[in-house]
Amino acid sequence: MLRLKRTSLNALAIGGLMLASVPAPAQNWVSSGTPGSPVIPFDAIVDGYTSPTSPGGPKSPLYSCRGGSNEGFNTQVGMFIPGTTGCALGYGGLEHTVPDFEFLVTSWQAETGGLVPPNAVAGGFDTPAPGESEGPPLYFCRGKIGGGPLPRPPVTPPSLQLGKIRSGFGGCFVPYSGTEVLLINYEVLVALNPAMPLAAVPASNGFVPQDAIRAGTDVDGTPLYICSALFNNGRHPGKLHSSFGGCNISYGGVEHTISDYVVLRPDWLGIPNFDFPAGTDTDGTPLHVCRGFFSGGLYPGKTRQTWTTCNFGLGGKEQTAKDYEILSH
Repeated sequence: MLRLKRTSLNALAIGGLMLASVPAPAQNWVSSGTPGSPVIPFDAIVDGYTSPTSPGGPKSPLYSCRGGSNEGFNTQVGMFIPGTTGCALGYGGLEHTVPDFEFLVTSWQAETGGLVPPNAVAGGFDTPAPGESEGPPLYFCRGKIGGGPLPRPPVTPPSLQLGKIRSGFGGCFVPYSGTEVLLINYEVLVALNPAMPLAAVPASNGFVPQDAIRAGTDVDGTPLYICSALFNNGRHPGKLHSSFGGCNISYGGVEHTISDYVVLRPDWLGIPNFDFPAGTDTDGTPLHVCRGFFSGGLYPGKTRQTWTTCNFGLGGKEQTAKDYEILSH
């Protein structure tokens, strides 16, 4: 079960970006594609933003990446800025941009017929049976609706809907068009070894944190985010978009919108366990994903267990931020 934590903060065209189709299941890192022509994976983790060009102006999202083996750097952790052609790394005091790299993504495993993999990520619990204090665990799942014949609902545009699954369901139940739809073919969010650190943070009334995990799309192409909400003495995984005004879950054949909910996002800690190694320095020391506050932006980069800074490449230099967070359980 994900713990609650307070927060401080297909090619589909989303926000002006061309995003790749759903990546291969059960991977923490996926290739950026042809070197020099990167495509942002659909499930790429948004874990930072650039400094606005003007006060109160827009902040571009930043993604964690890793690369550098072809350049003799081993596997360095860096950041990808949309519109550029490589992963920006800080190494040896300089910024290096490498064209062959990988994106950090969430991990999904394809299943069918109600199967739940043993490493599925629990996102809630079902309504308890009479005399029980808590129902069986519920897990995050997603499946495709549209783009082909389905018994219900009759819809032409394809979408990737988010929902819930547990033992005995027979498939992934997703809230859709006011109803509860059972999908026999689906994917389940899983934790690999090492498992990507995830946290559930409270929100309400349709608010979507900037680093919320994007995992689905609605019929109009808008992104859907992972959420869960309390309903009828259970906590049910569902889907979130700001226009919903809450977390949409399914229960008893009906789609329900719950105004208070929690949203899934990466788990950023100031005092970490260093349990998510993401790269290797040239001396063999593990590198970890961090993000540092710098000149009005929040920049993904790398750190080591003995460091007191988050290092990243920016403006031709290897910058260091002393105010930073680490991706860790």
